Amino acid sequence: MVMATKIILLILAIIVLIIAIDIMQTQRLIAIGIQQTQKATAFQRRLADPEYAILVIGDSSAVGVGALPPDESIAGRLAKDFPTADVENLAVSGSKVQDALMQLSNLPPNARYDLILIQIGGNDIVRRTPLSDLQRDIPKLLSRAQQHSSNVVQLTSGNVGTSKLLPFGTRWYFTLRTKQVRKIFMAANIAANTHYVDLLRKHSEDPYAKDPQTYYSPDFFHPSAAGYGDWYAFVQPVVTQILSK
Repeated sequence: MVMATKIILLILAIIVLIIAIDIMQTQRLIAIGIQQTQKATAFQRRLADPEYAILVIGDSSAVGVGALPPDESIAGRLAKDFPTADVENLAVSGSKVQDALMQLSNLPPNARYDLILIQIGGNDIVRRTPLSDLQRDIPKLLSRAQQHSSNVVQLTSGNVGTSKLLPFGTRWYFTLRTKQVRKIFMAANIAANTHYVDLLRKHSEDPYAKDPQTYYSPDFFHPSAAGYGDWYAFVQPVVTQILSK
C-alpha cells in the first residue's frame, strides 16, 4: 500500500513537472512573439500612378510578423508579383474580426480598390471569440469590404493547433476551434460571393506540423518567411485570376 502511494505521488509529481515546463515554454515563446510584433511594420508599397489598387487589412499575419525580410509577407509578395500595383496595408497586430471592421470604417466613403485582401481569424480562434459573434460579424466585414471593391479575398491561418506556442494539452482544442471558425468563414464567403482561401490541411500533409522549425518563426506561432511563402502559393492564383480579368 505504501509502495503504491509512493508510485502515485511520483506520477503526480512528474505530471506537475511536465505541466510547469509546458507553461514556462509557452511564456518564453509569447515573450519572443511580443518582441517580433513590436519590431514588425506592416509592409506596403504606394505608387503615384498604379495600374491596380490593392488594400490589405487584418491581424499580425497581414502585417507580416515573422517574415524576414518584410517583403516576404503576403503583402510583400503581392507587391513583387504585381509591380504596377499600389499596395496599401492597414493591418494591425492583435486584430480580430471586429477590429478589421474598424479598419474598413476608417476608409473614405469613395475609396475604391481592385482587390481587398483580408487576413483575419487567428486571434478569434486563440482568444475564443464566441462563434455566434463571428456568424454575425464576418458577413458584416465582407459586406463592408464589398462597398470598396468588387473583389474581396479572405484567408485565415491554417491549423492553429499545430502551434508549439500553445500548451501541448490544449492543441486538440485549438484544432477544433480552427475547424469551427473555418466553417463559419467559408459559409459567409459563399453567401457573399467572395473568395475564401482555405489553408487547412490534413495533419499528415501540413508543413507546419511536419516541419515547424522551417514554417514557423521563432515564436512558433507566426509564420516564417517560408511559412508565408506556403500560404502565398494558395493566394497567388486567386489574385492573378482576379487582376487578369
